[in-house]
Amino acid sequence: MRAKCAKLEAEHARHQAELKTALQAQRAKQQLDLQKLLQEKDVDHRKSLKAQEEQHRDVEQALQAPLCLWKELRQSKKTRHPDPNPSWSRDLRQELQELQQRFADQAIAWADV
Repeated sequence: MRAKCAKLEAEHARHQAELKTALQAQRAKQQLDLQKLLQEKDVDHRKSLKAQEEQHRDVEQALQAPLCLWKELRQSKKTRHPDPNPSWSRDLRQELQELQQRFADQAIAWADV
């Protein structure tokens, strides 16, 4: 009877050790899977941030374009008309406002993308 009891206790201890080893292996695998997932999320987040930065840079450049164009037009019209002429100045202001509105609309469209 004692031999049978000792045999059962030994078998139980072996089974417990196997279960403990299997549980540790499962936890280690879960930890590795979690680390891999976190790394993938981090990479995706970095890519997303980089794309947003590029989009913001594009919008800023687009918003600067009307001002540069207006300055160029103003300079070209000044060289063609050395005398200050209120009519072409008004035309330039109107053209600048139209360009600014167009680029603002484009910036809003880009922001919605």
